[in-house]
Amino acid sequence: MQMDESVLRRTIGKNIALYRKANKDTQAALGEKLNYTDKAVSKWERGESIPDVYVLSCIAELYGITVSELIGESKPKLQTSPHLHLYIFLLSAALVYVIATVLIVAFEIFNVPFNTWLFLLYGTAISALLAVIFTMLWWNVWLQLSAWSALIWLSGLSIFLTVPGLILVKVFLICAALQGAAVVWTFYRRSRLPKEEKNDG
Repeated sequence: MQMDESVLRRTIGKNIALYRKANKDTQAALGEKLNYTDKAVSKWERGESIPDVYVLSCIAELYGITVSELIGESKPKLQTSPHLHLYIFLLSAALVYVIATVLIVAFEIFNVPFNTWLFLLYGTAISALLAVIFTMLWWNVWLQLSAWSALIWLSGLSIFLTVPGLILVKVFLICAALQGAAVVWTFYRRSRLPKEEKNDG
């Protein structure tokens, strides 16, 4: 009986890790979604403990599977395409540019006194914001830093070109300060990741 329990713990742990990685979650990210620490998730995956039935059902719901698949009663099937998240981001960004193009055409038709090409710049900044959101959901800290960097500098440029009378140096000094804060925060977050997650990216 003891041996069976040990096998069950290892099986559940292996499956949790399998589905977590397939969905690009770190141990810390999964723990946050479940209101547990990354250490608890690590213990589950190493087979040192088993989450209760409610937590198993929450994990199953998060990853679109059944509890049976988590405990090994059915063969795991990973349906998530590795490129699916990228496609979702690209489609979202494309929609932003469609809206920007519609605004450009509308402003030209009604002769609104505005530099309509700025809508394309705004669309790029909004796409950077989408990249921040999606990288925080699905991708690693280095891609998150890249997305934050793009958002900071594109937003600064958009504000400078839109608001008259702003001094370029002051605007970009603020951007540089925000960039520095983003870099420090990224290294801080990476330092708190378990060793396994650092190796994953």
